Amino acid sequence: MKLGVGCFDFLVLPEGECWDRRGTLQVVKGVKSEYYHHPEATRINECVVWVVREALEASSPRFNFYYVTEFTGDELRELADRLGPARTLIERCVSADELATLVSTYVRGEVEDSWGPWKEQWARFRDLTVHSLEQLLEIVARARSEQRALLAIGI
Repeated sequence: MKLGVGCFDFLVLPEGECWDRRGTLQVVKGVKSEYYHHPEATRINECVVWVVREALEASSPRFNFYYVTEFTGDELRELADRLGPARTLIERCVSADELATLVSTYVRGEVEDSWGPWKEQWARFRDLTVHSLEQLLEIVARARSEQRALLAIGI
């Protein structure tokens, strides 16, 4: 059964490429439609994003859970610096109670609604979260090494 209500898409692009600009002044009207559900995007479950939401918000004051955020330059460095330790902390959890201190009541409720009791499914969620954060760290590293932007498309 599907966990949560959706996924975030993460995509590496040239800085500013994602914005739909119109008119003589090239006013931003939104995000180019071709980037929604892009086949090359890395999809991360929204429950995993909830777990590291503070890292995303601290890395970019423009982070928007329900829209689009473009991470660039120092924001990408900050994001990598925050996601790495978060992944390690989650990976080291050895009990349902320990992991419960790191995730919200909402996320635990989503796990229970989708997979069954938290006490039985916590390790499954931990493993999903660790794997997803490894994927996210890889795409952040790619954006940094290519000196490009990371586009995060919220739910």
